[in-house]
Amino acid sequence: MSSAPDPAVTFRGVTKRFAGQLAVDNVTFDVLPGEIHALVGENGAGKSTLIKILAGVHRPDSGEILLDGQLLVSTYPGDSIAAGVAVVHQDPALVPHMSVVENLGLGLAAPRAWGGQISWKRQTEIAQRLLDRVGLGDLDPHRLVETLSPHHRQLVALARAIRQGPKVIVLDEVTAPLGEAEVLRLFDVVRGLRAEGTATLYVSHRLSEVSALCDRVTVMRGGRHVATRPVDGLDVESLTTLIIGHESAGVTERDRGAPVRPVVLEAVSITAGPVADVNLTVRAGEVLGIAGLAGAGRSGLLKALSGSVPVKSGSLLFKGMPTHFRHPADAIAVGIAMVSEDRKSSGYVAELSVAENIVLPSLRSLRRWRLVSRKRWWPFAVAAAAAADVRAASLDMAITQLSGGNQQKALLARWMSRPLAALMLDEPTHGVDVGARAEIYHQIRALADGGLAIVVVASDLDELASVCDRALLLREGRVIGELSGAELTRTVMLSRLFKRDNTQVA
Repeated sequence: MSSAPDPAVTFRGVTKRFAGQLAVDNVTFDVLPGEIHALVGENGAGKSTLIKILAGVHRPDSGEILLDGQLLVSTYPGDSIAAGVAVVHQDPALVPHMSVVENLGLGLAAPRAWGGQISWKRQTEIAQRLLDRVGLGDLDPHRLVETLSPHHRQLVALARAIRQGPKVIVLDEVTAPLGEAEVLRLFDVVRGLRAEGTATLYVSHRLSEVSALCDRVTVMRGGRHVATRPVDGLDVESLTTLIIGHESAGVTERDRGAPVRPVVLEAVSITAGPVADVNLTVRAGEVLGIAGLAGAGRSGLLKALSGSVPVKSGSLLFKGMPTHFRHPADAIAVGIAMVSEDRKSSGYVAELSVAENIVLPSLRSLRRWRLVSRKRWWPFAVAAAAAADVRAASLDMAITQLSGGNQQKALLARWMSRPLAALMLDEPTHGVDVGARAEIYHQIRALADGGLAIVVVASDLDELASVCDRALLLREGRVIGELSGAELTRTVMLSRLFKRDNTQVA
């Protein structure tokens, strides 16, 4: 009789401390060859630290990791890569000013032409096969990465990891920038890796994805291993309880029978950036959702409504009066603000503290004699952080030290203590754990109940259905429908968005 194969990855008693604080505490579990194994937990549960130890970024204080039964000795990331570990992060590790084909070959053996020079023809052929595999067959391999959309960059990073031929591939929140169609394509790619015997460690806050894709799931909480269970038979509610340690109220529907309030913002046949001939209205106290597949123009529509993208034709009306925004500052001046999907590049300022990031848009109103003293802005920051439930050891700490959920709350806090009329939210729970996600949506509902008009773009259609009063369906920059009431469900949204090409939805 042949013995069972060794696990592809074994974590055995792995422990890691930072400044005396336990980040990972005696964690033990394994990932089998050809298994799609989910790793879940709230922000701060220790998932990222464990992944960084596997990737060679950190060394454990105690414990060990085995690959195919062999001890992994990794003092820097190159050791882990050489041993067969590939990691695709939520923020792809690509070089923006280099082409796709150059990024796909970085650090890997390149095919050589006569004379020992790199054969760019063969390199391009390899790149094209990889792009075909991840669903980007139409993408020009010679395009610069900095010109790609976030979901294209994420899939290029996945293609690069596949080229490494790893024994285990770690996918760390890779679906955060992807739309429904791209997520389904990614699932096909991961299942293909499973068929080839590659182990996948799948990190995600989207528990519906864990249920749809994974074989087993490991739950971490407070740096410790809580449980490893087969996914089959484990529902989302039970998994949520394991993650947060108690039953969750989750995201509940708002009262969609509330009295009709005045229109705050109206778009009349606007064409701007990627959207064309769009009509919409959003009222005080209403949450309007924008649903669409990646590339539909959802973010571009929010930017047009908040002054980041100029309106080429059509008109915007604010409280019934025609208006024109040349700059986001014009929109902010009348009471319209936006929280971007990309916290790092267009959200917070990494060099500033939590408090300083919170007060940035309000400095003009807080100044006296053209000066802004800490005595004036500090109480504002404290009050705003408390209103948004920002959890930080100190508001003087760098915002980059906060978890993703608390970073997002800090960006919301900027606007919660200002007199706003409308708020645009682009993927407000991007990279946020299940506990913080529910808190953010409760805050959104509270802001709406206070009279704010809110427009939300979200890739998670279940959440969109739960938090919104109405939702517009966007395809290729145009509104193709509107849903409300009993029709406002993930199933109906997907069927309408995919209807044209009869795509089957899992």
